[in-house]
This record gives sequence, C-alpha cells and structure tokens, in this order.
Amino acid sequence: MAEKSMEKSAAKSIEHPMPSLVNADRVIDELYGNNPNQKISKDKIVEAAAKAPIVPDVMTYFTRLPEGSYTKKELIDSLNQDVKSRHREAAVGLFGVGRAEELAKEELKQKHI
Repeated sequence: MAEKSMEKSAAKSIEHPMPSLVNADRVIDELYGNNPNQKISKDKIVEAAAKAPIVPDVMTYFTRLPEGSYTKKELIDSLNQDVKSRHREAAVGLFGVGRAEELAKEELKQKHI
C-alpha cells in the first residue's frame, strides 16, 4: 500500500515541460516588452521566472545562466545553448521558438485586450 502512495506522489511530480515553456516564454516577453535590446540582469530574470508556474526541469535553465545582463536575444540564445548542450531539445523544447512561443504570445495578447 505504501508503494502505491509513493508511485502516485512520483507521478504527480512529473509534469510535461511544454506548459512551463509557454510560461517561460511569456515571462521573457513580459520582461522585455517592447524593448528587446534592453539589458536585464540574471537576478531579475530568475526572480521573474521563479514567480511563474515553471517546472524544475525548465527552471533549471534560468538558474544556470552565467552571471551578467542579457538582451532578449542573448537570453534566449543562452538558454537554448544550455538546453542543446544537455541534449534536452526533444524533452524540454527550445525557448522563444515554435509552438510554445506562439502560445505565449497569444496568451499575452489576450491578457492585454
């Protein structure tokens, strides 16, 4: 009986990263707004990401960022470089591209209507 309880709790802790990637892309879009060339510090980026519903597997990429400040492109490139270096593209996806980016932009637009 204890085994079933442990299996259930383990299953609950495993979430698909796609919704988190959408949330991560939304955080990035909100941080930079209409000024993608502004430099934002790692601390501010990690703080904003920590407030969003992002699973640990995706949050790891924010916390692993090298110290410094990033433009939107530099941030996305750095995050994706880490994803690729760990060969996690298939499992996690990439930041700022594909379906997650489209969903994040759609949701952001609806939020501001």
